[in-house]
This record gives sequence, structure tokens and C-alpha cells, in this order.
Amino acid sequence: MSNTVFRYGITETFEISTMIEYKGETMAGSSGTVRGLSAVDFGLRYNIYVGSGLIPTVGFQTTFRLPNLGGDYEIDQWAPRFMLVTNQQLADKIFFTTNWGASWSGNDAIPQGNFTANVSYSLSDKIGLFVETYGNLRQSDFNIFWDTGIAYLLSNNLQLDLYTGFANNDQSKDFFISGGFSWRTKRKN
Repeated sequence: MSNTVFRYGITETFEISTMIEYKGETMAGSSGTVRGLSAVDFGLRYNIYVGSGLIPTVGFQTTFRLPNLGGDYEIDQWAPRFMLVTNQQLADKIFFTTNWGASWSGNDAIPQGNFTANVSYSLSDKIGLFVETYGNLRQSDFNIFWDTGIAYLLSNNLQLDLYTGFANNDQSKDFFISGGFSWRTKRKN
């Protein structure tokens, strides 16, 4: 799976974004591979309140996935996602981030609840570690996942990430290793 996210800050507290995802999957016991453009999302993020200490910073994020992309991952309807995002500093180098929200698949009208809880630790000004759990609840089906990773800041504008995760839900075992980079550009005045 590979996705690319573009985020653009309109103001200090408001940004727009788009995400494009290409996915390839081979299932155990299956003879073929499914691959293709799996998502194109457009979104907004707004920072509602800047916290201090144990009072968290609070934001709201929404995205909308486009339907009718074609191929194996096509959805029939727009698929919205809404999230309340919090972030707070628990100690000098320890941070706690949560996401709470709801999303729709684009194939039916049944909502799914989503959550993420992330604890991160700054080893230095350039190296950070994290561990997180995330999951979803759709009707009576609850899935939970775990991952952990490291981020390395090469410069003020370029960060590298390496992470791994797993899940064991409904007799389905998932494992992944992934990497990425974040590059910040400066807007000319």
C-alpha cells in the first residue's frame, strides 16, 4: 500500500488536504493479487482550541472519499469521515494524541466508529518514538490494531518514518512494515 497526502495550511488553524492511495493485496490461500487506486480523499482540518499542560489541544478533521474510481476498490457513494482530534503534553518529552470519530464505507449507509490512541516520546530533538492502538466498531464487530515506530528529523523540513504493526481479529492475522517521509515546504509571502 502506498498513499500520498498533500496538506496546505490556509491559516495557522485551518488546512485543506488531499490523499491518493494505491493498494496491492495478496490474501493467504488466494491465487491472485488485487491492486489499484483504492482511495482519493479531500479534507479539512481546523484547530479549535490550543491547550496547555494537561488540558489538550482540540481539533476537528473531516474527509470525503470520492466514489466511482473504477477497479477492484470502487465504492458507490461518497464516503465521509469525521474526527475529533486531541493532543496534550503529559511530561517534558511525552505526548498523548487521540482521534475519535465516525466514517462510512461508501458501499452502504452503516456508520463505523473509529479511534486512535497514541503515546509518543522524544528521545532527542531529532528522534521520536511512538506506540499506538487504533480500531473500529461496525455494528457488533470490533477490530483493534497496534503499531509502533520511529521518526527521524533529517532537517527542519524533512522527516523519515519507519513503523510496524499487527492485529489478530476474527481469525484474521495482519502484519505490516512501512516507511515514509514528510516534507514541509514554505509559502512565499
